Amino acid sequence: MFVCFGGNQFLVKTNFNKDYYLTHKFINVKEEVGDLSFNCPVDFKESGLVKKDSPDIFNTDIVFSVTNDEAVPPFINGTPIGANHGQPCAIQVYSEKHQKTIKDVGAVYKDESGIEFTLLKVLDDDVLVFVSQNVGEDDLNYKFIKKIEGKLNYCRNGNNKKSVLINSQSVTQLYRAIKRKKCEVIAYTNQDSKRVVTGA
Repeated sequence: MFVCFGGNQFLVKTNFNKDYYLTHKFINVKEEVGDLSFNCPVDFKESGLVKKDSPDIFNTDIVFSVTNDEAVPPFINGTPIGANHGQPCAIQVYSEKHQKTIKDVGAVYKDESGIEFTLLKVLDDDVLVFVSQNVGEDDLNYKFIKKIEGKLNYCRNGNNKKSVLINSQSVTQLYRAIKRKKCEVIAYTNQDSKRVVTGA
């Protein structure tokens, strides 16, 4: 194991396989001069792989996770999810006096380009949250549309069948973006992995 400081970062490097080192970075590990009331806990920063021939071990080649908080979110399909991070795929719509209620959550609408959107939340009398159908290759390589074209016309599953007129829209994060069906701990020894199930 190799450890070193780089500014206010602390890096731990261990052997992973013949080509890569596994590195973990932590921040806030040195006492800073300044306001003593400042909340400065030791935080996880990044985990990943660094090529063994790399001249800079602080420059991660393959990132497993990255954060500036106490809990490291995993990278799922290129996006940090979990630990206060959601999937940035939901669309918050301002639709003045939309008249939708909780009975309409789960209703499916279609925009003017033919994409289906599901109503996720009714935030108030003027604001709704939608998510598009998955337009990716499959369930693992998912992709969502982040702009509604025109108005949303009702398709199915709702109580109020009126179209949704959109005054404005913006992309927001979807919480909870993942559901843990079981929790696991995975330990790696070089290239071999040993999986231990800790809960279901």
